[in-house]
Amino acid sequence: MKIFFKTQKLKKIVSNEKKLVKAYGQSAAVAILKRLDDIYVAENMAEIFELPGNYHPLSGNLKGKFACNVSRNYRIIFEPATRPLPVNEHNMLIYEEIKEITILSIEDYH
Repeated sequence: MKIFFKTQKLKKIVSNEKKLVKAYGQSAAVAILKRLDDIYVAENMAEIFELPGNYHPLSGNLKGKFACNVSRNYRIIFEPATRPLPVNEHNMLIYEEIKEITILSIEDYH
């Protein structure tokens, strides 16, 4: 899958291991890189739901976005970047057709 980042700042942090460790700690940094590698090699969003990390849709004020576990506290928050969003006749996303995502943040939203 193709991965975009919402901000250049986030992209720079994730692209630099030293900055990543400083921002999230060593163990979370390793897990973040693993999750991003897993997403990158997936062909579409349907495949990432099969990966380790408890990928799941969010609700409430984060409805329409998704997350995966990085550590006990941190989650990678992302949304489909494919436009227009592929939906079926019931207005549900067709995950197999989503091949691009945007990483919005890496945070503890609990």
